[in-house]
Amino acid sequence: MSEDLIEYVSDETYAAEVSGTKEPILLDFTAEWCEPCKAMDPALERCRTKYVGRLRILKVDLDESPDLCDELGVFGIPTLMFVAEGQPRQRLSGARSYDQLVQDIESFLDRWSVP
Repeated sequence: MSEDLIEYVSDETYAAEVSGTKEPILLDFTAEWCEPCKAMDPALERCRTKYVGRLRILKVDLDESPDLCDELGVFGIPTLMFVAEGQPRQRLSGARSYDQLVQDIESFLDRWSVP
């Protein structure tokens, strides 16, 4: 998948992009140097395509957004955080396969999807 499809949020853009929306969001906390994070990228891209219109997947660079990571209590990566109604609702730590991601996303959407 093209890097152009990956959307990032930062310390400066989080409030407008995430806190201010009712849209379900999956935040992928990552860093350039994180090999397990890079290994998950293809699965996340497949999920981005599969859930278009139902779930927005955004990345947060740990090194570029330290204030946001501190605020949300993210100190290790890879970390995935589901957000609903602008609020963090669920956190997952560690790398996940595509099948695991689909299962986690489906479970989250069953509980938090806006009708």
